[in-house]
Amino acid sequence: MKPHPLPKTVAPLPDELLSGWLSRLAAANYCDDAELLAHLRIDTAHGTALDFNVDAAAAAKIANAARVNPDVVRSLTFP
Repeated sequence: MKPHPLPKTVAPLPDELLSGWLSRLAAANYCDDAELLAHLRIDTAHGTALDFNVDAAAAAKIANAARVNPDVVRSLTFP
């Protein structure tokens, strides 16, 4: 079962990393990073780990929740 899109979303800022955007997304939805990742069923203790490696399934979950294209999510990571 796929989580529903979040009630509020925010656009990524230029040169923003995925962890920073997820923090702003969590704050906009009145939760913290860990709660957001748990809601999305992404198993990671630290959102900063996603800055270096986000798999296709996690990118799709984040993209669906934030109503953006998965390519946008992947573009926020280190190459």
